[in-house]
Amino acid sequence: MRKAVFAGRLYENNLGMLNSQIKECFENGPGSSPSNSQAKNISGIIVPSFNYKISGNAAAYAYKGLGESRLPEIYILIGACDGDKIYLSFEDFESPLGTASNVKIYLRNDHVAVDETLHSSSRDIEMQIPFLQYISRDQIENLKIMPILVGNKCNKEKLIDVANFIKNMNKDYAVITCFNMIKYGKDFGKLPFIYQVYYEVNNSNMKILDMIKNFDIDGLLKINDKLNLDGINALCLGLQIVRGNDAEILKYEDSINKTGEDNFVTYCSIAFS
Repeated sequence: MRKAVFAGRLYENNLGMLNSQIKECFENGPGSSPSNSQAKNISGIIVPSFNYKISGNAAAYAYKGLGESRLPEIYILIGACDGDKIYLSFEDFESPLGTASNVKIYLRNDHVAVDETLHSSSRDIEMQIPFLQYISRDQIENLKIMPILVGNKCNKEKLIDVANFIKNMNKDYAVITCFNMIKYGKDFGKLPFIYQVYYEVNNSNMKILDMIKNFDIDGLLKINDKLNLDGINALCLGLQIVRGNDAEILKYEDSINKTGEDNFVTYCSIAFS
């Protein structure tokens, strides 16, 4: 069992309080929790993995559409880590809302390994579990996850090879990719710009969003040489899996009004259909 190590730190640690916190993210973000219409056909989303007080409202935009789509056989959750492979977990994931069952499918590919230690301390995927449980609460017994962490030393060829392998699994899935955009400030050890910081950050992020919409993996890897983004390989793997779908930018924002302008983060919420 993969324990919820960030509960009580990055989101509420109590079932009732966490349900209320996620409900407020929907109310303060897209306006309401997902309906039961299942009228949408979302095949993938990109969401942040900061604490819910900072980016939960933004994440709710993507989860609302996902929650109004048919429950897939598998939710493929993609996060970032150190390493030169793509790392699976076979553990079920625990949260204050219950347990998310792991589908336990091994990807028999040379670039894939199982590493529970990496998963045990990763924030990216854990932050998505309560949102998934909330939007699937009427079908919680059918909720299945495939947790994947993508090493920061994976090259493009590995990412494409594994993405194509996943696409050929002959499974019904939706992809949830964790990606945080530019961080700025000494607290993060990231000072990519000196002058006109806010303009430069937003200008660079707009370029990133355009590349995401156009599935421009080469462009993303190139701009990352300058920006050193966390999770760029996870983003590229997720994009390659959902390539061919239409991308919709649902929300883009920063944390300046919450954290101040000396140290701030930026993030987005995107849906593919």
